[in-house]
Amino acid sequence: MTDIESKKEFTGETIWLVVGVLFCFPFAIYYYFANKEQVWVCPECRESITVGAGTCKHCGTDLSEYTGDDEESASVDD
Repeated sequence: MTDIESKKEFTGETIWLVVGVLFCFPFAIYYYFANKEQVWVCPECRESITVGAGTCKHCGTDLSEYTGDDEESASVDD
């Protein structure tokens, strides 16, 4: 099993970033860094996907073999 790659990516609204740059540059810098979130990178198509996704929304690749989330580990044994 290989680990899935992750990276930080800006997920905020771009309009507030532009407004911040035009009127208040320190606000724009704060807004940019405050709205970065951890995302996964699909090993097949190299697109950004949400952390915890089971399949890639771009190419449909099953990510369970990369994350270790399979049906056996999801069941709870008593």
